[in-house]
Amino acid sequence: MEVADAPGASAVRDSKNRQIGVIQFPSAEWIHFLGAVKADQT
Repeated sequence: MEVADAPGASAVRDSKNRQIGVIQFPSAEWIHFLGAVKADQT
């Protein structure tokens, strides 16, 4: 998985299957997701 930061968003793609494109998330949602992963709540 690769993540790129952009103004107000984060783009995520599968590094082994790049041709399928990216999914973009608003920064606030990505930060919330990372916090949940770190807290083991996913």
